Amino acid sequence: MDSSRFVAGLGVGALSGMFNNSVSCLTQLHPPSRSSGAFVQWRSRLFLSYLIDLATHAVKGSASWRVPVGLQVVWGVVLIGGMFFLPESPRHLLGTNREAEAKKAIAELNGCDENDPLVYDAMEELQVALRDENEGGKATWLECFSSRNMLWKRTGNGIMLQFIQQLNGQNFYYYYGDTFFESAGTELSPYVIQVILGGVSFIGTFPALYLIETWGRRRSLLLGAAMEATCALIAGLVGHYTLAPHGTPIDQLTSRNKAGGDALIAFAVLHVLSFSVFWGPVPWVYLGESFPLRVRSKSIALGSASNWFWNFMLSYFAPRIANDIGPLILLIFFGMLIFGYVYVYLFVPETKGLSLEEVDEMYQAKVKPWNSAGWKPRERHLHHHDSKGNVIDPPTPPSEAEKKFDAEHVEKVA
Repeated sequence: MDSSRFVAGLGVGALSGMFNNSVSCLTQLHPPSRSSGAFVQWRSRLFLSYLIDLATHAVKGSASWRVPVGLQVVWGVVLIGGMFFLPESPRHLLGTNREAEAKKAIAELNGCDENDPLVYDAMEELQVALRDENEGGKATWLECFSSRNMLWKRTGNGIMLQFIQQLNGQNFYYYYGDTFFESAGTELSPYVIQVILGGVSFIGTFPALYLIETWGRRRSLLLGAAMEATCALIAGLVGHYTLAPHGTPIDQLTSRNKAGGDALIAFAVLHVLSFSVFWGPVPWVYLGESFPLRVRSKSIALGSASNWFWNFMLSYFAPRIANDIGPLILLIFFGMLIFGYVYVYLFVPETKGLSLEEVDEMYQAKVKPWNSAGWKPRERHLHHHDSKGNVIDPPTPPSEAEKKFDAEHVEKVA
């Protein structure tokens, strides 16, 4: 059993990195609404797993755990089958000199003909990016932290957002919330509690699809941190001052204990809902759209590793801390969320609506994060094409100020 979980963990860890690498390549070429559905599917599968656990936990014998584990094989087969229909990344195809296949992939992703001007525009943009990003040879892990194009800051942002995501309290409710809910006076089983939390998370992904692209990544993270911090503060203080000691029989709970328990449960649900709308999907979206092609796979891997490392640290230390200080552990998450708000405000720029190449330009220009929402790329390196691939509307020649900008801020790869 332990060895199988170890192998499964390796698979989940690898897929979490490859998923974001693939999404980052594909979403830059077609409307984000098409790819954002991946987060809905992810949460829907989690919710379904909780329903299966609820339905099988009372089954007598080993079937109570063999059935849920066995059903994972079905999802694995579905995933493998879906791979055959997944288009290859146009960036990868161009990087391996397969231009015809890249052109076809771009057309399929955008639902248009191969001779559509959009395809030619995207092809040129990708070719320019590949040429610029691969001049320096094969990227190393240290390059993820180099000063070129502020890569050290971009990799740091990816790692920090995953760190803050894991330590904002949402997963604590999933892992150990049933203990607190018992003290709150609920008679619901842990399986029902999981279904409720899973259902709330699933529902929250739908407004996330809209808000990520309308409000942007930065505003979503700031609002999410503020909302979750409020929920953690109230739930922590109410739980500390009103809940009965763990193990108190339900018939001995006072009206004050029950009222405090109701408040804790309500703010726990709001906390989980806020997470699923903001801090659940946004750090993964940000991770996938922040890095140039040269280092993207390595930087995304570092961000994913940060996520799983802090997930382990939370699951290992949280029950020990909660055993000592009880609901006050939520104040630790409150402090982390305040830190997250300040960090996002000072260091995380807005990337909504920007291609990977435009993100490069924004970091080269050293735009202040709090001014990044209004920043516009120059885009003078792009052409527009007609349906035959001919260049139309050529870009305006660079001004003297733009030439000076290039000389000061664009570093060549040695």
